[in-house]
Amino acid sequence: MKKYLFFIFSILIALVILFLFLSYPKITFVIKSPANFTITDFLGDINLTRDGKEISLKEIPFILEPKDEININPFSGLTILCKNSTLLLFHPSTNFSIGDNFINLNRGYLEWKKGKVGTEIHFKNGFILYPSEAGSVNVDSKITIISLKGISKLKTNEKEESIEELKKLTIDSGKLTLESVEKPPVILSPKNGEVYGDWKKDFGTFNFSIDYSGYEQFQLEVSPDPYFLSTIFSVFFKEKDSKISLERIGTGRRFARVIPYKGKVSGLPSESVEFFVRAFPLSNISAKGTPPRIDIYSVILSGNIVIVKGKVDRGCKLFVNKEEVSPEPNGEFNVPITFNDIGEKWIEIEAISSSGIRSSKRQRVFLVGY
Repeated sequence: MKKYLFFIFSILIALVILFLFLSYPKITFVIKSPANFTITDFLGDINLTRDGKEISLKEIPFILEPKDEININPFSGLTILCKNSTLLLFHPSTNFSIGDNFINLNRGYLEWKKGKVGTEIHFKNGFILYPSEAGSVNVDSKITIISLKGISKLKTNEKEESIEELKKLTIDSGKLTLESVEKPPVILSPKNGEVYGDWKKDFGTFNFSIDYSGYEQFQLEVSPDPYFLSTIFSVFFKEKDSKISLERIGTGRRFARVIPYKGKVSGLPSESVEFFVRAFPLSNISAKGTPPRIDIYSVILSGNIVIVKGKVDRGCKLFVNKEEVSPEPNGEFNVPITFNDIGEKWIEIEAISSSGIRSSKRQRVFLVGY
């Protein structure tokens, strides 16, 4: 009888959760100035409507056109790349709209990375935020702005407020309160783009190392998406250096972050890092002495941003305009490049095999402005 009642109760709970999910309002917005933005959908659950047809984004930075309508499902996330190469990560349930060159943030949580001059975040009360190099803002009954790197600027009706590095500004009923925050941990390993695997067997371990102080313990979370909507692996540590079994992480693209704790009180999470886990040998990539192959699938222009998509032989180091980038485990790459002016430009792609053999390709593009 108890098992039967538990089963009925579980079904009811599931129906309630389904009802809440379906009744949660979807976010729909139209980009006014598509040349200023490209978007990325890591979860593959955002649809773009163009000429009455739905297009799935699925991770690729997508070049927008006028009158494109974007539909974001509840509990999803979205990454926007501004024309000045500022990354904006919109977290689930964030309500926002996009103007000609700015973001209207009505409700929810937003992170920014690689912030550069020209990015503006507007609030309902008329305040304007000019983000620093990295930080976050949360809007609910009050506005909380945290500057992690550089100095953010907040323009109010009366003056301009500076938010220095590792400072938090709270706006509550028009009152501004500035206070310090403790430095979040830094993940030293894994690093962005690293690939892990033990080629003598299916799985091995990867080294996990962080830099932090002032906390009693920390929680490591590994997720298949940068919004950490689902967690594959979560564990508490006190040691700064450990080894994690890849068998518990699985294969594919993974994101890791660290949340520090003092007792039960959590601090600011670390910046997430991206890495790949794969479980196949690298012995048959190519014969020794053979130059690695480089294929360019497409070159997309968006203002002063060029997005190059292609594929290189597995196991090669890849450089685009002399900067090292990390291809996917299967060798595919998708790289945005920002130029400071218009005109004729060259994109140089170089691959170096594990035996040191080099090959390269050059691609000419013409930038005509925004």
